[in-house]
Amino acid sequence: MSDVEELSVIEKIYAEILSMKEGLDEIRSAIIHEDEPDEEEIKAYNEGMKDVSSGNARSWDDVKRDLGV
Repeated sequence: MSDVEELSVIEKIYAEILSMKEGLDEIRSAIIHEDEPDEEEIKAYNEGMKDVSSGNARSWDDVKRDLGV
């Protein structure tokens, strides 16, 4: 098999792999439905991030210790 023929085979294999990946991505998106967060969720997230950045949030380790986990 010449170098050109080998390259052609590799390109065909690569194209088939990409096609399979696209198919798997479609299956994944059908199985795992991803919703966009609503305004309330975004607001809660932003408020939580403000608490973290201002130092008003407790560490997860402290919370787990207090719960006995």
